[in-house]
Formats: sequence, C-alpha cells, structure tokens
Amino acid sequence: MQFVTKLCRTLTWITLILTAGVQALAIIGMYLNDKAGKFNPLFLIVATAVMILSVVLFFVLRRGKLFPLIGTAVAGIAFVVLAIIMMKVYPVVEAIDGTSTGISLWDAISRHMTPILIPVFLFPLWWQFHEDWRAEKNAVEEASTPSYFDILAESAAMRVDDDQAKMPKPKRSVRNRLRKEEDK
Repeated sequence: MQFVTKLCRTLTWITLILTAGVQALAIIGMYLNDKAGKFNPLFLIVATAVMILSVVLFFVLRRGKLFPLIGTAVAGIAFVVLAIIMMKVYPVVEAIDGTSTGISLWDAISRHMTPILIPVFLFPLWWQFHEDWRAEKNAVEEASTPSYFDILAESAAMRVDDDQAKMPKPKRSVRNRLRKEEDK
C-alpha cells in the first residue's frame, strides 16, 4: 500500500504541475490571440486556482482532507465542461497549407481534461489517511476501555484487599511478650 500511496502522491504533483502549466499557456494564448473575445478565460483561471489550492490544502492539512478532495473533483469536472465548451468555441479549421487551428477532441482531452486525473490520484491517499485515522481512533478507544481480563484482575485484587481487611491481626505470642518484658 505504501508503494501505491507514494506513486499516487508523485503522479498528483506531476499532473498538477503539467496541468497548471498548460492552463497558464492556454490562458495567455487566449488573451493574446482571441481578439473577438469568443471565450472568457476567467473560468479557466478560477478552475486552475481551485485545483491548485485544493491540492495544496490536501497535503498541508492534517485533518479534514475530504473538502480538498471534493474541491479537486469539482475543479476536474469544471475542466471537462470547459474543454467541451472550448471545442465548440474554437472548432478545428484546416488551412490550405495543411496546418490546422482550433481545439480537436484529442487536444481537449490531453490539454484540458487531464485535471480530472488529480482526484483519481488523491482518492487512495485520502483512503489511506482515513484508515490510519480510524485505526488511531480505535486504538485510543481500546486503551481507554478496560478489557475482560483487566476487569478480572481488578476484581481479584479487590477481593485480596477485602480479605486482608477482614482478617484479624495476628496476636503476639506469649513468649514474645515475655521476652519484651525481660528486655526492659
């Protein structure tokens, strides 16, 4: 399981860095080349910021990792929706010289839909965290509640103490009393 968690952690950061870089380049490209204003890159900026913030919070927070996981899932779904919208706004147009412009299905998947992998990579990490938290909680509960054998040992010790309290104190022998009187 440690191999899987290390792999997922590494793939999460690699995917986040590559995705954030691609989205930054796409945003810059939209600002520079989209004179007609077909698509507002503000949604892409917000989705990228939510994704980055959620991943950072997931690794920084000690508890409450579910909300960043949900944040990455929402941002990933937003990226899929934005990629579909961008495919419609920027259709593929082939020029006479054989070059094409626009966003094809492969471009949309490879560039703008890969952030959906981040919650997939974070889920095993969250699951491992949740299992560790549950085991720690159970260990604390077990330590605070006495087991059956502890109860038996305590009751046996109490019986021994009760028996000693009920027993009369041993009397000194006559010989010991006489010796004590002679020593005086």
